[in-house]
Amino acid sequence: MGEDFNSAPCEFQNLTLCGSQVGKTVSELWYNWPITVWAANIKYDLNSASTLALGVYESNPENTKRSKGFNLSTDGSKGVLIPVEWVWRPQPNGLNGIYRFGAFYSTADAIDVLRDAQGEAQLLAQQRQVHSGKYNSWFVAQQQLTQHSDDPKRGLTLFLNLNINDKATSELLGSQQIALQYKGLSDARPNDSIGLGVSRTEVNKQLRARQRLENEINQITDYQNPSYVPIQYDETNVELNYTFNWSPSVMLRPNLQFVHQAGGLKEIKDAWVFGLTTRLNF
Repeated sequence: MGEDFNSAPCEFQNLTLCGSQVGKTVSELWYNWPITVWAANIKYDLNSASTLALGVYESNPENTKRSKGFNLSTDGSKGVLIPVEWVWRPQPNGLNGIYRFGAFYSTADAIDVLRDAQGEAQLLAQQRQVHSGKYNSWFVAQQQLTQHSDDPKRGLTLFLNLNINDKATSELLGSQQIALQYKGLSDARPNDSIGLGVSRTEVNKQLRARQRLENEINQITDYQNPSYVPIQYDETNVELNYTFNWSPSVMLRPNLQFVHQAGGLKEIKDAWVFGLTTRLNF
């Protein structure tokens, strides 16, 4: 799905800054690679700068199993996911940009994060309200801000990626991402680039309320107790990288990452991560 809708560039190793984000916050419905589903979509060019797209995708959790890598059956299907997206490709002052405004509606039943039909908090999923559908909306932008007069591919580019989930049925409310990349910082390395990105994954307050309720019922307050349910807050990721294009076929991208509240848990210490991405084109 992430190739057809909500698609975004991947210029970072940290997955919260890479590619389609909807599939990472509503993974029970939206399947990015390598999961395949029955689908159909249509795209219409409104003009040379904008496109409108509509799709219908099967929601079938059976396809996430390792044994269902090539599954042509619709057994286990829970409904369909219907995305719509408007893509706009402006060129202000000759600077390339692409903007994606989209949303989806799922017909699959969705269980409330916290409450039953009477509005009472419930721990067990089978006791909570079942909603007849679920929705999400997103905004993805990639805009070049500056360019060199002798090479329009060099310059500063801004990336934005936002998605908002259904508050009643989503444990993750969505994510926000902002990044900058400068290509051709020096004349000696015109194809290299340096990038800095920050992302935030937002946890639903109703999930925290359910986690607190379970600990209260079990009368457990010690985080070290195996029966304690950790209370999840938001997670923040930062990545700084340098893309070294050794040749048209070989790319090396060392990076430094900072992770704040991994898994949304305040009890986990912040982490520094050193990474390396390599790409070989034949």
